[in-house]
Amino acid sequence: MVTNPALDRQPPTITKECPQSFKKLCETFNLKDSYRFLYNNLKIFTRRQGHRQSRLDRFYIDQLITPKQEWNIPITISDHDAVILQLN
Repeated sequence: MVTNPALDRQPPTITKECPQSFKKLCETFNLKDSYRFLYNNLKIFTRRQGHRQSRLDRFYIDQLITPKQEWNIPITISDHDAVILQLN
């Protein structure tokens, strides 16, 4: 699942919107996507499969927490990157 196919998939795909249940979960627990908070609309992908890429691996953190930095480390034995989050 991606929350914004235009930003989180390459090539962008036309898919259903993010499930309402996920939106409700984020709203109920005041969660934000740490990467989008830090880098707004910058495109980066954490999963690669042939010519298709997605940003599937994400951290959702409390609105009151301020992320300091987030970065991805490619893992050679996987099609997913490791995602590391540093908090203040």
